[in-house]
Parts: sequence; structure tokens; C-alpha cells
Amino acid sequence: MPEKDVFHAVAGYCGSQGGGPLGSNELILTDDNGDQHRFYFETFFNRYDALTLGIYLKPETRIIAV
Repeated sequence: MPEKDVFHAVAGYCGSQGGGPLGSNELILTDDNGDQHRFYFETFFNRYDALTLGIYLKPETRIIAV
């Protein structure tokens, strides 16, 4: 997933607070091999910068219909 898409996904869950927590969400990102992985992101605003922490949770399971 291109960096700009990750940026837009994070900006999409952030609120317009003047400081403190801006929001959090689980996002599924695709690696260079096409495998998907689930991450937990949370963003905090310290009145100067928006700081985002991404935590790897697990590989996203694939469901294949037979």
C-alpha cells in the first residue's frame, strides 16, 4: 500500500480535537508479496505534532471459496 494511502486512512479516523487522542482504528495493509496484515493504529496530538503508533496484530486470514 502506498504511503499516501496509509496517510489518508489515518487522517480518515482522526477527529478535530485541539489536543490529546485523535482516534484509533485497525487497518489492513498489503505487503510487497500481496499478503495482507492487520495493524492497530492510534494517533495523539501534542499541540505541535500528530504522533501515530502502529502495532502489528496478525496476518489477515484469507477465505477461499471452493
